[in-house]
Amino acid sequence: MPKANPATVRYPPEELLFGRVIASLLDTKTQNLQALLRIEPRIVCATGVGLPRTDALHVHATADVLTDVINLNAGALYDIDRTTPLQLWSKNAYRLWIENITGGPVNNLTVRDKYLVDALTTVMKLRRGLDLDAEDERLATKFNLVDNLAAGRLAYGFPGLAAEELMRVVWVSKLMTAGAGSDEEIGPSITIPENQKVILTEIACEAPGAVTDEVYVKVNRDKDQADYLEINVAAMPNSLDYGVPLWVPAVEEMTVRLVCTTAQVGGYRVRYKYARAPLTLSDKVKWGLPMSAVEKEVAEALDLFDRIAAGIYPLGASAAYIPLGG
Repeated sequence: MPKANPATVRYPPEELLFGRVIASLLDTKTQNLQALLRIEPRIVCATGVGLPRTDALHVHATADVLTDVINLNAGALYDIDRTTPLQLWSKNAYRLWIENITGGPVNNLTVRDKYLVDALTTVMKLRRGLDLDAEDERLATKFNLVDNLAAGRLAYGFPGLAAEELMRVVWVSKLMTAGAGSDEEIGPSITIPENQKVILTEIACEAPGAVTDEVYVKVNRDKDQADYLEINVAAMPNSLDYGVPLWVPAVEEMTVRLVCTTAQVGGYRVRYKYARAPLTLSDKVKWGLPMSAVEKEVAEALDLFDRIAAGIYPLGASAAYIPLGG
């Protein structure tokens, strides 16, 4: 099972990608794709779902106290080559599930979904109508957050890198042959120099020989989060023309692997994309990373600790060149 979830996110915002094959979904039965509880002090936003276009299935979601707030017939959604975009926020509980409404089982069902995990800042609490604690009240007063939100000056910035931040975008594209039981690096392990970060931003791969082949793309993040992501490639778009965006930062190292559990692959095409960028002082404050005495002085002089806790700095990626996509 992948290890990525709101509790293991360490560099918010992160957009996580999940792909699985459901062996059999019986008539009138349901299957959870996500069932998240106790999300706070994070907040989750469902960002997309992909599955075959069929009237046999409905996609449902519940967010906090909003029961079945999403109820979609899969026959009217994008086919699996494209991700149907969602935007549904939750702070306490999020459930995404599918329901079989036909007269018989649906076998070898391929489905993927994505959700964003971010910090639950004072601005986010105000935007979602959530209760503020004493510290939130202090920050709201200090930065006049209620009036700034009402004026539309604090739009939420989905993950992205502005032009001045970006150092390099790297594509890795491979033709691979791997035997059953193999675990192969798709590209060389990415070593990240001090004061830089790497963000995995896209994955694309061919359809496997059979849905039941159990071929996975797995991602190791940093030195201690092996199999942070585990994506069954059968749930990915069937064409390399459709990469799936995601947003997974790392500050130590990252490795993207092709793992063949029960079947071998030959001449298998797979790619991913990542960006290199500076590890900024704002990153260190937001992510709780070590800082030198000088960096702490600068962060205090710029009021970064309060600004980041409030959710007003940085102001988002309105000019992003690598936006979070569908």
